[in-house]
Amino acid sequence: MGTVLTQARLKELLIYLPKQGLFVWRVSRGSVSAGSLAGSPHSEGYIQIQVDGDLYLAHRLAFLFMKGAMPIEVDHENHVRNDNRWVNLWAACRLTNMQNTSMRADNSSGKTGVSWDKRRRAWQIRIQIDGVETQLGYSDSLEEAIAIREAADLLSGFHANHGNAKP
Repeated sequence: MGTVLTQARLKELLIYLPKQGLFVWRVSRGSVSAGSLAGSPHSEGYIQIQVDGDLYLAHRLAFLFMKGAMPIEVDHENHVRNDNRWVNLWAACRLTNMQNTSMRADNSSGKTGVSWDKRRRAWQIRIQIDGVETQLGYSDSLEEAIAIREAADLLSGFHANHGNAKP
């Protein structure tokens, strides 16, 4: 990696459109014309932009552009990796970012933290906060299990799949 990218340098080269989540080149450079969209798809679905010879993820550049620094992790609230609208991005610590993952594909209840326990023949309810899993109990009723988990989400201040409030 070359020199550390600053907000001032980023703003010399690019314009960030926060409502659209897009970057546009402010200046012509090589084969890129001023006014053209910046970035290309990353192998994991993110948008990457090359600035001064180094590749950066666009969601991290959005923070540098808007706030003057890049947090350690940036989370996409709606889980769409190429949706870099400012309202969709928030600084997150690793634990919070991991909590804000999508529901597992094999989830049978439709609610994060509620799963069928074959041995007990009941719905198991659990929540994970700051890396610590807490068992909330069991219920014969799926509706009751979901209600208990949603109450726990509200009490903990964490809303599964929506993350904590933006700082």
